[in-house]
This record gives sequence, structure tokens and C-alpha cells, in this order.
Amino acid sequence: MTLTRKPSISSSGKFSDQSEDLKNFAVQTPMIGCGYGISTLGYANTFSSTRQLAFDFRAPLAFYSQVNFPQSGIVPNRNSNSQIENEAVKIQALLKLQSHKSVEDIHQSLAQCNLSLSEELVFNVLKRHRSDWKVAYAFFVWVCKVNDSNGFFPNTCIFNEILDTLGRMKRFGELSQVLDEMSKRKNLIDEGTYGVVIHRYAAAHKVEEAVEFFYKRKEFGLQQELIAFQTLLLSLCRYKHVEAAELLFHNKRSESRDDIKTWNIILNGWCVLGSLPDAKRFWKVIVASKCKPDIFTYGIFINALSKSGKISTAVKLFMSMSEKGCRPDVAICNCIIDGLCFKKRIPGGTCNFPRDE
Repeated sequence: MTLTRKPSISSSGKFSDQSEDLKNFAVQTPMIGCGYGISTLGYANTFSSTRQLAFDFRAPLAFYSQVNFPQSGIVPNRNSNSQIENEAVKIQALLKLQSHKSVEDIHQSLAQCNLSLSEELVFNVLKRHRSDWKVAYAFFVWVCKVNDSNGFFPNTCIFNEILDTLGRMKRFGELSQVLDEMSKRKNLIDEGTYGVVIHRYAAAHKVEEAVEFFYKRKEFGLQQELIAFQTLLLSLCRYKHVEAAELLFHNKRSESRDDIKTWNIILNGWCVLGSLPDAKRFWKVIVASKCKPDIFTYGIFINALSKSGKISTAVKLFMSMSEKGCRPDVAICNCIIDGLCFKKRIPGGTCNFPRDE
């Protein structure tokens, strides 16, 4: 993907060279940081259901900007929620009636409503049209077009919402146009933007575009942090591009410190994919590396072995955990018990379980 810098948005719904709209954005979006959680999202519920092969990817990546990242720029006013909802419903009804018309006609109809735009209202309307990208994009373009006349400036959260809608509907041409416009505005692209775009590229199996966007982080004023790399790997693995994720991981090992959380993402990817030979191979690579497997590493691999019918191997690995200084937790014990019950070996299998003193 080539992110060319195109000027602002015209009434036709495209970015034109002549228009000067969107020129004076004054959005100040704080940089959002995150900790351990994003790279191990779902680990807390790794074995909440012992029928799962490994942790569920869906929970952490259902919508990136809402997980471990506060919504930037929008602080809902509880007193005005009902009023905003009513206004959003009216706009939704109008857009539904005008949906078959041209973008110019939709913009004219919106202009005649004399709307008092706010961040909450615009976000609410966009959220209501997540499955109708044409209407959502037409409304978004109009909002950007009129911002200079009423003093309202769309913030990062609004841009992220339209990016997510366009990405979900695989409208990557329009998505690139929005990104181009965002790239011209300081502090408009944040970690939430990065997460949404990476997730949508991976979901559409656009691996090259996702990797390229990761390497363009510095151009957008974002740091090449380990957490961003883990987010890329997590998205690729979720959509079954584990081989590409592992190749990228090995290529980047020399540039970043070894981190067991990153290894866990790849291991879990192979396990979720159901490729036990690759999971075993990668486990051996982990053991041979300088990284010490943690409780999540053991849990992921033990669960995969158990669900693949390799309960004897799983039990041996389970019993070796304490020797390696990693005490099994309840979730891992439940996984072993479930596998033993399935094999009808529970009486002889529990006698050597570690017990609290």
C-alpha cells in the first residue's frame, strides 16, 4: 500500500486538489500507551473453557480501539445522552431515505437540517451505519466538509470509527484516502488507528499491506514499540497467517529483545490453527532460546497436546513445570483433568498433582 498525501475532501466524497476543507484541524489527541495486556490478550481466559484449543482470538481483537485503549477524545455527557440519541435517530432516518441518491444530494439534505455537530453525535451516527459504508462515508465526508463553518473538528476517535467501517467492508481505497488525510494532521493518528488498520488488513488477508503499515509507524509519529509488533503478529495469527507471522518474528528478533510474550503469540497461533507438528517444532525453538517459558507458554502447549489426544505427553510436560520453577495454575490443571477424563484415566492421573502446602 502506498500512502500518498492527497489534499482534503470534496463534496463528491473524494479528496480533491482544489478544496481547502479540513485545513485547520486543531485536534490534540494524547498518545495512548499500553502494557503487557495487549500482547497477551485473552490469556486470562486461556482455558476458561477446556473445550477450546487455546485462547480465543475474537475477544481481544473484536475492536482494537476498545481493548486496553481508552476511546481518545470522546467523554460522553450523561445529561445529553438522550438528546444525542434522538438526534442520531433523526439523522439515521434521513440518511436511510437519501441512501439511494447521490453524495451531493445527501450532503444538501444534511445541510438543510442545521445540525449542531458534536463528537458524541457524529460517533453515534457512524456507529449506527457500521454495515452501510456508503452512507457512513457520505456522512463522514460531509462532517469534514462543514467543519470550518461551525467550528467542529472531528477527532481521532471519529476517524478511527470510519476506518473500521471501511476496513470491515473491504473498502481499502477509501480507507487509504482517509489515512492520507489523517497523516497531514499532527497527533491525529494514534495507537487506536494503528490497531484498527492492522486488524482490518489482516482480516482481509492483506498481509503485505499490514506489514507495510507497521513499518510506516514512524511516518505517522508513532514509535516502533514491541507492543505494536506484538499487535501485528496477533492479528496475523488470528486470521491464519501464522507462517507469515513466524517469518516476520524471526526477521525481527535481531532488532528487538527476546520477549516470551511474543513467542507465546506464535505458539498459540500454531495451536489454534491445529498444526501440532509446527507447534511442537516452535516449542523446541522456545526451549532452545534464551527465553524461559512462562505459565502461559506451558498452558498453551499443554492444552494443544491434550486436545490433540497426546495426553501422556501433556502430563509429562505438566509434571515437569514445577521442576522448572513454574507452578501450574487451576486452568492448566483443569485442562489436564479434562484430557484424562476423556481418556478415562482420571484415578491414576491425579495422584501426582501438585498440592498447596
